[in-house]
This record gives sequence, structure tokens and C-alpha cells, in this order.
Amino acid sequence: NGSGLRASTANAKLDGNIQLFEFNKYPYKGITVKGKVSKRLFNGELIAADPNLQAQLNGLVDFGKKIPEFNFTADISKANLHELNILKEQVDFYGKFNFNFTGDNIDNFLGTARVYDAALFRNGQKISFDSLYVESKIMDSNKVITAISNEFDAAIAGEFSINELPAAFQSFLNKYYPSYIKPSRKITRNENFSFVVTTKNVEEYFNLIHPDLSGFNFSTITGRINTKENLLDLNAEVPQFSYKNIAVYDLKLKAAGQADSLKIQTDIANVYINDSLNFPGTNINIKSARDISEVNINTSANQTLNSANIVAQVQTLPKGAKIKFRESNFDVNGKKWTIEKNGEIVLTEDVVSAYKDKLYNGLQEINI
Repeated sequence: NGSGLRASTANAKLDGNIQLFEFNKYPYKGITVKGKVSKRLFNGELIAADPNLQAQLNGLVDFGKKIPEFNFTADISKANLHELNILKEQVDFYGKFNFNFTGDNIDNFLGTARVYDAALFRNGQKISFDSLYVESKIMDSNKVITAISNEFDAAIAGEFSINELPAAFQSFLNKYYPSYIKPSRKITRNENFSFVVTTKNVEEYFNLIHPDLSGFNFSTITGRINTKENLLDLNAEVPQFSYKNIAVYDLKLKAAGQADSLKIQTDIANVYINDSLNFPGTNINIKSARDISEVNINTSANQTLNSANIVAQVQTLPKGAKIKFRESNFDVNGKKWTIEKNGEIVLTEDVVSAYKDKLYNGLQEINI
């Protein structure tokens, strides 16, 4: 009931029952809409009484402005994300929303978004999630985005574009490993920002990403990127994580990148391969530049391997790597073996080869 037949001229009150509305190959049923429609603005109430989505939205959605405005509350009592064709896995959700922000993408998002009194179920098992608060604001000409939940906190501050972050990381990694990482096709603007992420019990979230990945509880990750000055810093402390049968405990990582080189220092308290084999006290140092990495590994094992100091130059290739050993040594059952320098191993998808690889202990020698 009103006037105007175009989005720019519409001014009407709307009272409707939509029996069928198909989106993303799912037929929504039982939708009720009541409110005011004016110049690409909706202010009112929307109720969904679908078997897989039961929700109520009340508030303002305004697409009439240059930057859209959202100010509404929503109460979702049931959402089956698998049946709605949103996720492939069986995931159910319920919770309340309070949105008050402007923006139509993550980069011009300003305001707050809150999820509370929420619950998330995967295959019927409840995941530890009940709230999320996201705020984006401008402080001293810098953008600050914070995210707080019951299981993790995160913040990023400075000059940045969220959409361009993958391209910024890709540009840095291309300088160090051009055979593996192709240059970004995007022309990124200058990025200068810092970030911090702290976790609590997030293992279930990583298991959602990949079923063989777990851990990362109570971890801290901090970093900084400045593309104008070609600076990359990353620090991580992870008490434990695992992938398939490999478990890593108490990992501390420091990475420092410049325009032409990347240095990585990693200290690991223990690496478990299986129930009977583990490598306590592992240290890995890497310096990389344009596909050439100097690698130094110090470790030991709980069985037979008393200690090892492996030093090598690793050249990354498009389909693999070439390893050229510096003089290295390892101690097996109390006997010290030496790896002679200049031996090479090539491992690619097409070729496996060894050249002048020599290991010796006194008069005992192994030549490959």
C-alpha cells in the first residue's frame, strides 16, 4: 500500500506472506514480511517459519545510501546449515544477533556486530561457541578491527585491506620462493598493520576445517606487515597441534622477512611420530632468498638417535626440491656418523636422484 514502482521512488507499507522463495537451490517456505519499503530501504519485521530455518528479524536495512546501513536484531531459533545448502557437513545453529554497522564488504565495514546466546552443533555434538563480538572503527586515521568470542580474541590495526591480505602475503612469499609461489595478479596498495590472535579451546574449529587437524588451544600469534618498507614479522607460540599421526608440542616460531630474505627460527619441545617414536628438543633455523634456503636442524630421538645436526642448502624447484648437504653429523647408538659436504639429493614429482652422498663412521662408509 503506497506509491512508486521503482527502487528509487518506492514508498509503501508491505504486509505479505511468501509461500515459496528459492535461494541457493533451497525452497524456503512460510516467510512473513511486515514493514516499510522506501527507496531501497526496509524497516520492519521478517519472520521465517521454514522447517530448516526458524528466525525473526526486526529493524532497518538501508541500501539507498552510498554505503549501506544495517541496524537490526535477529533471533534464530533453528538453522540447519546442511539442509539449507550452506555447508556440506551436518551443522545446526541457533542464537541471537544485534547488528549496527555500515558497509557492504569487510573493508568498509564500520560499527558493531554481535552474536550471543548461541550454540553450534556438528553431527549432533555441541561445539564450544556461545558468543562473538566484532567492532570496526577509525582511530587516529588507522582502522582497528577487534573480534572477541568465548574461545578466541583477535585484533588488527593500521592501514590495510582485508580483501588484499592474501595478495600481500603472496607478494612477500614470491620473493623468497618464486618457484613455489607465483606473483600476485592483484596490484596491492601499501599495507602497514599489526595483528594479534589469542585462542582458548579452538580445537573443534580446526577440526571443522580439516578432520585430520587438531590442537592450537591457548596459542598466541602476533605479526606485522609493512609493504612499503618490505617488512614482515611473525611470532607464534603454540602449546600443541597435530596432523594425522604427527603431534607437535610447545612450538615457538619467529619469522622476520625483508625485501630479499626471510629468516625463520623454530624451537619445538617434542615431535611425536607415533606412540614409540618422538624427537625431543628440535630446533630448526632457515634463511631463504629466491628459492635458496640454508637449513639447520638440531634434534634427537627417544630411540637409537642420540643427537643430530643436519645442515643443508635446499633449492625449491617448480615440482620439488634439491638438497645439497653441508658437513653434518648424527649420533646413532653412541656412534657418530658424518654426512660429507656437497652430496646432493633431488626430489621432484618426476625424478628422485642422489649424487656423491657419503656417510661415514671411522672405517664404515655408505655411498649413494
